[in-house]
Amino acid sequence: MESGFENPLEVIDAFVDGERVDVVRFKAALAESEGRDYLVDAWMLREAARSDAASGMGFAAPLPVARRVHSRPWILVTAVASAIIAGFAVGRGTYPIATSASANPPVPTVVVVATPAVAAFPVPAATRVIQLEFRSDGSSGGD
Repeated sequence: MESGFENPLEVIDAFVDGERVDVVRFKAALAESEGRDYLVDAWMLREAARSDAASGMGFAAPLPVARRVHSRPWILVTAVASAIIAGFAVGRGTYPIATSASANPPVPTVVVVATPAVAAFPVPAATRVIQLEFRSDGSSGGD
């Protein structure tokens, strides 16, 4: 039982807040018209605060966090597949495939020897010469 209230209306506040109160002091506070009016006002204020908190209008309830949900992952899959197909088609279109050996006559071998016009620094003499020959006989790969 609470007995440390200085103001007689504080016992009404404690009752509205759900605390245990002294019955004698509570009856004495309600015996006056000011106490009854205060009980109604305090009760209505507490109910308004509770309803605001429950509906999200007050500061007690946190606001919901908006999250973006990607509901269409197939768009990304379609874009990647289209890019692969387009790359394949462009690659096939830029490099013609020979159907027979007579369609592409052999290319003569050309040896190009590069000699610098002006020696910027002394270069040692070559010890080994590697000759490359390019031939195209219509077979695939390695040319």
